Amino acid sequence: MYCGYKSTQSSSKPAHLFKRLLCSAPNGDYSTSSLQSVKEEVFINIFDEVLYETGPGTKERGTSIHTQIEKHWLGSVKIPFSTIYSQSKIDGAFKVNTPAVLLGYSREHSSSSSSSSSSVYDQWRSTHGGTFIRLFLTIEPQLVPGESGREKFDSQEDERLLQAAEKFEKEAAQGFPDRPCITTVTDLSGKTVFITRYVRPLNPPQEFLDAFPNNPQEATTLVARFVSLIPSLPDQVSFLGTCDLWSTCDQFLTLLAGDEEEHAVMLCNYFLFLGKRAWLVIGTAIPEGTTVYVLTHEQSGYFIWNPSSGQFYNKDDAFCPLQTVGCLVNADNVWYNVQENPSPLNTNFDITKSNMWKPFFSRSFSHPGLSSVQPEELVYRPIDRAAAAELQDRVEKILKEKIMEWRPRHPTRWNRYCNTTLKQFLPKLEQSRGQDVAEGHRLELQNLLGDYRIAGFPLHLPFSEIRPIIEAVHSTGVHNIHSANVEFALAVYVHPYPNNVLSVWVYLASLVRT
Repeated sequence: MYCGYKSTQSSSKPAHLFKRLLCSAPNGDYSTSSLQSVKEEVFINIFDEVLYETGPGTKERGTSIHTQIEKHWLGSVKIPFSTIYSQSKIDGAFKVNTPAVLLGYSREHSSSSSSSSSSVYDQWRSTHGGTFIRLFLTIEPQLVPGESGREKFDSQEDERLLQAAEKFEKEAAQGFPDRPCITTVTDLSGKTVFITRYVRPLNPPQEFLDAFPNNPQEATTLVARFVSLIPSLPDQVSFLGTCDLWSTCDQFLTLLAGDEEEHAVMLCNYFLFLGKRAWLVIGTAIPEGTTVYVLTHEQSGYFIWNPSSGQFYNKDDAFCPLQTVGCLVNADNVWYNVQENPSPLNTNFDITKSNMWKPFFSRSFSHPGLSSVQPEELVYRPIDRAAAAELQDRVEKILKEKIMEWRPRHPTRWNRYCNTTLKQFLPKLEQSRGQDVAEGHRLELQNLLGDYRIAGFPLHLPFSEIRPIIEAVHSTGVHNIHSANVEFALAVYVHPYPNNVLSVWVYLASLVRT
């Protein structure tokens, strides 16, 4: 499903738009178990409505001018239905996912980002230059999520430890009900495990370490990208229940799908292997609700990482999606945030300050020497380039067939020159992680196809199955351009990583001869 937003006349007041989406449950079954199994996502797509003159009319109409309206896709916000269902309502500022290249548009660059003294982090991240949209989402009539079954599970932990954990969480909830506190989690076998057991240094793929042997910051962003390319799937959908199950990193790589906590644990463990000071952050975020992020302490300060997207934010960034900090976790301890304001902006992350952080293990209850549930090292399956190439051809064939299917009353012509150019460009996007290659690409297309008005963009997705790719392409509405002389271009590139983790690029363009 998707909503379109068109450009409006300038106004000193913000524009408000209310949109109702009609949803139906699978097979009309509105039971809790059925709703928890819904994999679909809600797309909020943003369009620019552009008016073009198409030339003079007929002799009978004299000198009248024909005009035509085209909707150009600018970006989207994508929210899993399961997230809306579990929270009942979501309200906040969402970062719009905009493509690395937007043909027909130019991106403004701040002068500070080009400073020679800026760090590689400042050069790579673009969170401050992003586009944000304020959204309020709810479900009517209200659907009540199922109750958590966490308390039903058995455990092999020491009873004294479990009692202390229960008391710690209870006191935290009574003192600060606005922030989450988690000390124990449930593993895939249904056992309660103390959370610190999930944290230990683990090796990322050796290719990433070899790629930047003398540049640890680039290696950091590369492993963050790898983790973000593992598909996200809420536990309610994966395991058809309300319990939140935590898999180990080797299980995560086998399943190739996981919730926020799996992404966070793996990213944190990778960072620890790279020699960083890193913690799990239990908190609340938009749109996830209660979630797990990663905190790192760098020379330039504290950074908060969204492990599912690979994006990171300075802890003072007002646009950081993490809204509250409940507790920090590493292999040694759990620290609960007892500061008055739990927002990252107002949180002091110095865990040695006892008036700001309450540790679980202390002199009165010392660490019992808990062993890790993680393996000593991760073993990766080698890259399968042949399988990636086969998938690439299959996805491109299916998408071309779908675009023609979505245009039943209009012929669909493909511009082979543009197809070739787009296909050659996509590997550069993967190599640069979508940064600093757009301008040269635009000039190349302009020189090749100067007689055309081109609108287009690349989409980037992790691969789980083909259906989400088809839905993402359809939601952009690129097939809805009905000019008599319109042509289309489409290219697909699938880049393989170890363990069959795949990065998928789909470049779509429409061309109208001027």
